[in-house]
This record gives sequence, C-alpha cells and structure tokens, in this order.
Amino acid sequence: MKLNLAFLGLLLSCFVGRAQAEFDAGNAAYSKGKYAEAILYYEKELAAGKTSAAIHFNLGNSYYQRKQIAPAIYHLEKARLLDPTDKAIEINLGYAQERCKDTLPQFPQVGFEKMLHQATTVLSYDQWGRVAIGWALVVFGCFAGYYVSRSPVQKRRFFTGMSLSLLLLFGSLFAGFFQKDEVYSDRSAIVFQDHTAVWSEPRMGSEPKVKLREGAKVWVLSKTAQWANVRLSDASTGWIQRTMIRELNP
Repeated sequence: MKLNLAFLGLLLSCFVGRAQAEFDAGNAAYSKGKYAEAILYYEKELAAGKTSAAIHFNLGNSYYQRKQIAPAIYHLEKARLLDPTDKAIEINLGYAQERCKDTLPQFPQVGFEKMLHQATTVLSYDQWGRVAIGWALVVFGCFAGYYVSRSPVQKRRFFTGMSLSLLLLFGSLFAGFFQKDEVYSDRSAIVFQDHTAVWSEPRMGSEPKVKLREGAKVWVLSKTAQWANVRLSDASTGWIQRTMIRELNP
C-alpha cells in the first residue's frame, strides 16, 4: 500500500512538474515573440484541465499580439472572472476591447446591484475565504479569552470583540460565496465572427436587428440546439447562432 501511495505521489509530482514546464515554455516563447508557439503551450494546459487567471491572461495577451481580437477578449474576460482584483488584467482587457470597436451603448449596473458587485470584487473568492478563516481564528481567540477571564470588564470586551468578529466572519463568507457564484454562474459570451447578425427570431429569415463586431460581449438568456437568446450591452435582446459565440462558462 505504501509503495502504491508513493508511486501515485510520484506520478502526481511528475504531472505538476510537466504542467509547470509547459507554462514556463509558453512564457519563454512569448518573451521571444513566438506568440503562436506560446498559444500552443497555454492551450495544451487548458486541454489538460488546468486553469488559472495567469494561463488565461497570458493566452489572451498572446492572441492580442497576433491581432486575434475575439479569443484575446475571451481569455482576458475569463482571467478577470477568476481574479477580479488584478489591475493588469483590467488594463489589457481594455486595450483589447478598444480594438473591438463595438458601437452599442453600454447599459451600466445601478443601485444596490452595483454597490454589491463593487464591494465583493475587492477580493477574489479564494482571498475572501482566507479572510473568513482569519476572522474565525479571531472569534475563537475572543471566545477563549471570554471563557478564562474572571474580570467582568474583560468579559464584556471579549464578548464585544467576538460579536463584531462573527459579523465580519459572516460578511466575508457571504462576499466569498457571492463572488464564487458570479464566477460560475456568469452567462456572458464573446462573439467570434465579425459582423454577426442578431435576429428578432431564432430563424435566418426573420428581421435582423443589429450586427455585432468580433469580440463583442453578450449575455445568454436561453438556448436551443442552434440558437441562443442573448441580451446585448444596450439591454436589448435578440437571437444569435450558437456557432458565432463562445460562452465563458459553457
């Protein structure tokens, strides 16, 4: 049994080492200006089931250097979903979106929805988890202090600290779960074909409402076998062929 576990550990370490080697090879190719080669290494990592903000960020940058705007925006959007706190991702995504030249007006978030989004994206859901663990330790420390203390004044202080820490603990947990739900329930998609038509009905003979540029972002409301009902950035809706888009969370 020990030999089997040791062999399994060796296989795992080899797999991790190989994945890191491919990521490093992609970085080396990118630094030499071999963007097509870098893309192959990064895509190989994704095909092996390994995903991270860093992989999608580097992959998006590689596509951008090759002037492939749709996949560049797709992977930079994916990187932002995984790590909304990274300013470099936001900046590079902005550069790529400028190349898209989508002329539709943006429908901004307003009110409580905007406030909640801004508050919870201060940290990624992994970081919120670490913050929650920290507050849990503070709660435990305050409880221990309350339990062993003999002074009424100190007991009140420890009780107050424990109560505030509990509130912050639950707040951190809520923010983390909300942020994780935003990542995995995101229904946005990127248009991969330039001048893609958005139709009023899910059939080619219906009235075309607008044409979207390559790299435009839409939000999928529902799907059929061949069509997707989408919301556009100006809050209007229509139908688009599913082969023309790629969802961030398929």
